[in-house]
Order: sequence, then structure tokens, then C-alpha cells
Amino acid sequence: MDKKHIFIYLFMALPALLLTSCLHDQDDTFNDSASARMSKYIQHVDTVLTSAKNGWVLNYYPHREQIYGGYVYTLKFDGQNVQVGTEIAAPADVFTSTYRLVADNGPILTFDTYNEAMHFFATPSSSMYEAYDGDFEFIVMGISDDQNTITLKGKRSGNIMYMYRQTDYTAEQYLDSISTIKSAMVGMKQIITVVGTDTVAISNSGSALTFSYTENGKDQTETIPVHYTLEGMAFFKPITFLGQTVNGIKYIDGADKLPAFDNDNIIFEVIVLPLNEQFVNGQWYVAYSKLGSYAQPYWDKFKEGTAAEGEIVGYAFFGALEGNGFGMQFTSGRYRGMIYMKYKLTGEDEITMAVTTDVGDNNGRWYWKNAGLESAMFPFGHTTGKTFKLTANNPKFPSQITLTDKSNEENVITLSGTQVTAPFDN
Repeated sequence: MDKKHIFIYLFMALPALLLTSCLHDQDDTFNDSASARMSKYIQHVDTVLTSAKNGWVLNYYPHREQIYGGYVYTLKFDGQNVQVGTEIAAPADVFTSTYRLVADNGPILTFDTYNEAMHFFATPSSSMYEAYDGDFEFIVMGISDDQNTITLKGKRSGNIMYMYRQTDYTAEQYLDSISTIKSAMVGMKQIITVVGTDTVAISNSGSALTFSYTENGKDQTETIPVHYTLEGMAFFKPITFLGQTVNGIKYIDGADKLPAFDNDNIIFEVIVLPLNEQFVNGQWYVAYSKLGSYAQPYWDKFKEGTAAEGEIVGYAFFGALEGNGFGMQFTSGRYRGMIYMKYKLTGEDEITMAVTTDVGDNNGRWYWKNAGLESAMFPFGHTTGKTFKLTANNPKFPSQITLTDKSNEENVITLSGTQVTAPFDN
């Protein structure tokens, strides 16, 4: 090695030697080791968790792209066990398991034994190896100064979520109130707001809002996942359109003009469409228990067909398809498919519908032919068509629509405006 290279190596090593000599005689900046500080912080987190007599409300978002929207959970910790409630179950239902706080590149809140509610979106199956991309382990990102808000990050999804101390309601009371508000707001399918001379059109799938507007001569579309609070519909993150930023829409019982959470310049106006137009413009989800005794045997064939492929149906809805048109959209395992339908509206509350001659997209046609989907479409008109009378739990802003077959009074089907996952289990 020549002198030039030796000089370079010595020069590179010199800062490290100087740094060592400078720090050698100094006291440790912290009195405790890093592991001791982490242990103290974890104890502090548990103290805060257990201090909430009525527990906490968690706004939970499965999936790293939040495609399912957000869901409300209630959690009450006692130092070892956690009692969990959720809007995806009945308000009175309580699911109990253990939890732990552990150190893993930061403090982790983990629900370490199986909890039917807390693990629902995270439990894989043979056909959904990532389940719904949900979390049951959360990085504790911080606690507010008043100890009423805890910021979490899903360890798997990376989604930022918030837990809020519950003071005024029990878990059952809170979930019951959320159910009422969500049921009303899910029915608000078409919304507009006016900014200056520009109109922003907003479509509501129940789990997300899609904003459509023109800015600087360009058409803009943005979809925002949502969850529901006692105030109304809250957005996963703020949205900015035409110079206005909003975080959510407040709920006022019976009103069709609603203020924004935090922006006095914005008023959201709900458009009340005839019931049959709400049906074709919305997305109305199948739950097996609501199909009725006539339709259920037809859908059993679809369940058997997908099971033979080692798959389960993730969801199925009728209405406006993602992309364009009207029909039925579904997922089975990791596949998504569509059945295309034509329709005719009569008056404000009747629809005649039938499957088109090309049936659907490639996946739709495959499941139609090979996995019992053709059978599932018989109660809805198949290719010959059926006429249905539509009724709703709330004609103005429905969260459920019931289809009654005018040619067969036994064929009565109720569909939900709220997304139903795993329809054969609901």
C-alpha cells in the first residue's frame, strides 16, 4: 500500500478517533438505557389505555389503500384483557381477548390472542391469503398532551388511525348512535357543493366519496375513504378542491343541506332522486340472510361453485359498476368480476332488469359458466328479465332497498347501501 492510500485511510479514521476522545469522559446523556426508557414508555401507554373508564373509540381502516373504507371499534383495556365492540357486529356484542404492549423498533399494541372482531379483517383464508389487509398490531405513534387521543399506525397496512377516549357514552350506546347516523348518511348517494360558479358533484358508495369537478380546464376526480362519527361522516384525510379544504360532512337529522366539519364556506346539498334512480346509481350489497327463502337456494349454487375453486365471495353488489354501466359486481378469492345488465325504469319505484347478451366481463362470464353465478342471477331476472317494486327503509335517504318481484310474491330481496363483506356469512 503506498503512502497516499495510507494517508487517506488515516484521514478517514481521524474523525472517529477525535469523536471517541471527546465523548470518553462525558456522562451518558440519558440516565436510563434505551431499553429502560422503552419499558417506562410502554408502562405509560398501558396506564393511559386502562385509565379510560368507558374505553376508547378506534377509527379503523383496513387495507393499505383503504378500499373498504373505515369502521368504528370500541375498546376497553384492563391491563390484561380487552373488550372489543364494532359496527360490523350488533352494538351489544362484546368480543374479549388478551392484548400486550411490546417493544419492536417502537412500542407495539398487539391483540395477541384471537378476537373475532379485532382479527376479522386480518384473518387469511385459502382464497384470500392477505385477508382484507387489516391490522391487529399497531405502532403507538404518540399520545396527546391531554391523554385523550392516541395515534396508531397499522404495522401491516401503514395506515394512520386514531383512538379517542370515550367519556359520555358506553360502548353499546356509542355504536348504536353510529349505526343510526351511518344508516342515514349511507343513503345520501348524490351530493353537490358549489364553490363560486363551479359545482362539485359527489357520489357516495357508503365507504367512500368520489369528488368530480373541473379545475383550470381539467376534469378532476378524487376518491376519499370515510368513517362515521357522532358528528357525521369523517374523511380518512382532508381533501382540497377548488381552493377549499374539508375533513368531513356534519349530520343533521332530516336535513338535505349539511355543513362541513371545519369550513364555513362549504355546504353540501344532498340530491334526492327517485328510488329507482337511487338504485341504479348506487351500490347495493348482498347479504345472504336478506336474500329471502326463494333466492337463497339459487345463491347456494354460487357459494358451492366458488368453494369448489377454493375461494370465498368477498362481496357482491347490484347497481353502478366500477368503471361504467349497471349490473352486478363481485369478488371471489383474488378475482373480481362483473355481470352486465340492462334496465328500464317505470315511475319512481319500479325497475325491469335482465342480464345482457354478452353476460359480463371475462371473469363474470367464467363464473357464470363454471361456478354457479348463472344460478345466482335467476332471482334478479337472468336473461329473460324481471320487474321489481322497490321500497326502502328511508325513501329520502335509504340505507336498504327491498326488491319485490311483481311476478312472484315469494321473491323478496333486501340489499344494503353499506358494504357487506363475506355475504354468505351475513
